Amino acid sequence: MNLDFKPIGTFANDCDYLLELKSNIRDVYWSGYVTPPQRDKFILWFKKQLMRSDRKIWLVRTPASLVVGYLYITLNSRGKSADLSHGVAITYIGRGIGSQIVEFAISHCHHKYPDLAINAWVLDENIGSAKTFLKNGFNKMETQKKVFYESFGKEVILYNYKL
Repeated sequence: MNLDFKPIGTFANDCDYLLELKSNIRDVYWSGYVTPPQRDKFILWFKKQLMRSDRKIWLVRTPASLVVGYLYITLNSRGKSADLSHGVAITYIGRGIGSQIVEFAISHCHHKYPDLAINAWVLDENIGSAKTFLKNGFNKMETQKKVFYESFGKEVILYNYKL
């Protein structure tokens, strides 16, 4: 499937589409939350994202303009790497869209930031994301970080996948 990647803010309803994606039960769970974002707080967050120079967010659309995913690329504070985060609409999981999103991210980073390492931080339990990054040339590193996830009710370990 040919996908179209548009930076957020391209269309007036981008905030609504991203909120819908971030509110699906799988995205809420894998993001470490128990409940979907509250609309008013999300709108404030969204407006801040539009102003950030260290983060770019895209909505991913089908040729029929259906929003099927999102991608974040965040430059780290030291300017030595870019961190990827993505999500796929629940009804489109298993169709290769995650891989296409990661392929786009790699291409974008190699073009825009050729000297930066590319990272993703993935829970061991998130087998789908781990497979997607491995399939696209990432290696699972020994580097880990601990983060509290509400959805798990405890501190969890995120593993670094690096390209």
